[in-house]
Amino acid sequence: MIRAATPLDQDWLIETAHSVYHDDFRALLPEVDWAVFDLDFFSARFARDLARVRIACRDGQRSGFSLMTGTHLDMLFVTPAARNAGIGTALLEHATTLECFAVNAAARRFYEREGWRAECFSHRLFGGVDCAFVDYVRR
Repeated sequence: MIRAATPLDQDWLIETAHSVYHDDFRALLPEVDWAVFDLDFFSARFARDLARVRIACRDGQRSGFSLMTGTHLDMLFVTPAARNAGIGTALLEHATTLECFAVNAAARRFYEREGWRAECFSHRLFGGVDCAFVDYVRR
């Protein structure tokens, strides 16, 4: 089930995003200043953007979320216990474009398996470091 986020989801969203950034992304990009992405950062982000968040639930539990700007996917996270269960696919339903860390091979495999095509590579500052990104479009 996919539903709109509510204020009751905010603490879970903050903890989930913080955990992914600090546990998963830190391993991919150790040179990034991850301290910038603290709980206050995510609290402000979800307070500002809560209306653009969709929550995926499986067996009555929150299992993932997406944050979109129009049809551009800004964030997509699925909890480890819910991976490979179609949650990410369901959250991608309305997206037509997205950006991914170029070094995130697992995410890139997922998007490409779901029919997304790498359109271009780019670089920009992220956490004080020049990072490579891949821009994807839905085929």
